[in-house]
Amino acid sequence: MNKKEGINMGTSNFHNTNANNIYAVTEGDEFTYEDVRESISIELQETAKEQKIDFFEDSEIDLADELRSFPATSIGELYEDIVYCNTDVRVTLIPKTVSGYYEGFNLDYEIRIEDNNTGISYEFDEDYTSDIIEEHLYNYPEDAGILAIHGKRLETKIDDVIINLRNVVESTFNRYSDSYVVAAQFSNGETIYTQV
Repeated sequence: MNKKEGINMGTSNFHNTNANNIYAVTEGDEFTYEDVRESISIELQETAKEQKIDFFEDSEIDLADELRSFPATSIGELYEDIVYCNTDVRVTLIPKTVSGYYEGFNLDYEIRIEDNNTGISYEFDEDYTSDIIEEHLYNYPEDAGILAIHGKRLETKIDDVIINLRNVVESTFNRYSDSYVVAAQFSNGETIYTQV
């Protein structure tokens, strides 16, 4: 694959939090925006059926990673439930469109993890599994033995689901956008993106 020339912006045009690359749509109008969102939604519904996971289209989900300079709108929820060691966990990816600072938009997603037993949601960070286990043990102390033995396996199962959902979402994004990485970012805010 030939690498295309980079894009040079006076400041970062795209806000990206979880996707491995910046999936950007740099040209187009309102029709392009709606067409990309609809195409992604349809494809995620089809892939979800094939993989026996769930997807629901929803453009009004409250987003945690939204910034004032980069307004975002959800496309829906792609999720899978894991029941293991008396723990019932839902892993959700929320694909979204994020407006560019200057032009266009990029595709990203948020990751949410919820303990269905307690109804508590957890931030996706390096401590999410220990947080789930700690809260679960607070509410269900009788599970201490089983989680002491199998807690690491629960973490592996959650990580496997996250990896699969990320792959589904990002491979879909890749078909409807151009994929970029930040090649350089300077102290004055100037950013250079390179297409991959």
